[in-house]
Amino acid sequence: MSTAHGFTYGSLMFDEVMRAVADQQGLVSIPATLKGWERFAIRNASYPAARPGKPQASIRGVLWLDLSESAWKRLDAFEGDAYRRAAVEVHCDSGMHPAWVYEFLDPGLLLPQDWDEATFRQQHLADFFRQHGAHLS
Repeated sequence: MSTAHGFTYGSLMFDEVMRAVADQQGLVSIPATLKGWERFAIRNASYPAARPGKPQASIRGVLWLDLSESAWKRLDAFEGDAYRRAAVEVHCDSGMHPAWVYEFLDPGLLLPQDWDEATFRQQHLADFFRQHGAHLS
């Protein structure tokens, strides 16, 4: 798949996080839904996981348009070995779009509940870069 679009469902949905990680000028995003996937909280982590799930499942997130090759290199480094990029199609108001999503690889760390965006914003966003962004400097 030769798309440059990326679907995000966790900390990278937040403009300030994505802008710092991707380090790309003029980032544009639109709301999107990934069907057939589920999002989970991860044991002892403030960020979420996504994995293919039940056909009726879906994740609401953000589609970042036209990410550069250098942005993808930074995103891959940020996500690390716990995730792999998977080719998907996401639903937006404008129709279907091919995209990449980061799939979490260790289902043994998943909690049965969904990750909570509001809790992340209130309790973890301010400290997130200190904890997970060392390679961004």
